Amino acid sequence: MRQKGFTMIEILVVIVVFGVGILAILTMLTNSIGYFDTVNMQTRATMLAKEALDLAYNHRDSNLEQGYPRNYVGYDETNNKEIVRTPWEVYKLGFSKEGYYLLEKSKKQSDFSSNFDAFRVALEIGDGKLPSYYRYLEEKDASTDVSKGFARRVEFSTVKWGEFPTVEWGVFSPNKLLKISSHALYQRGSTTGEVVLEGFIGLKDSKVEEASQTTN
Repeated sequence: MRQKGFTMIEILVVIVVFGVGILAILTMLTNSIGYFDTVNMQTRATMLAKEALDLAYNHRDSNLEQGYPRNYVGYDETNNKEIVRTPWEVYKLGFSKEGYYLLEKSKKQSDFSSNFDAFRVALEIGDGKLPSYYRYLEEKDASTDVSKGFARRVEFSTVKWGEFPTVEWGVFSPNKLLKISSHALYQRGSTTGEVVLEGFIGLKDSKVEEASQTTN
């Protein structure tokens, strides 16, 4: 009876050790999957942010080729004048559900969640005539899962030169040079993050269109 009792205890010890080992392996696998999923989200967010910069440059080039100011965004028929981008403005820059180019003035929100809801984009699967692309969501898309996905906004601001508070400092004219910041937000459950790409919008032959990246 004593021999059988020791055998049973040994079996229980082996089962416990084996279970702890399996649990450790499963934990590592779960963490690895979560890490690679986050990296994938960051990569896709970076591509979304880069796309907005490319669209901004393309919009600038199209304006110049058509004889408009490089920061032209539309025409005010009521006041009979051109509408141009000015510093410290926020836009939705991308595509509509129908696949048309979209440049819509918007407003930056106070926190991540509000910004995510205001600037959400969703993948529109191509139908053979149009390729797949990310588009801004509309009110009728309310049924879309809001616990995951991406959002994107574009901000324009002035560019400073020199170092404040020294005498040699100032601000470039917004009619010649604007800074563009492309913000791509991502969320999956409790995991959130933001990728920011920055560049400069000037004249077509400007040599300052070098983008830098910051990932949070």
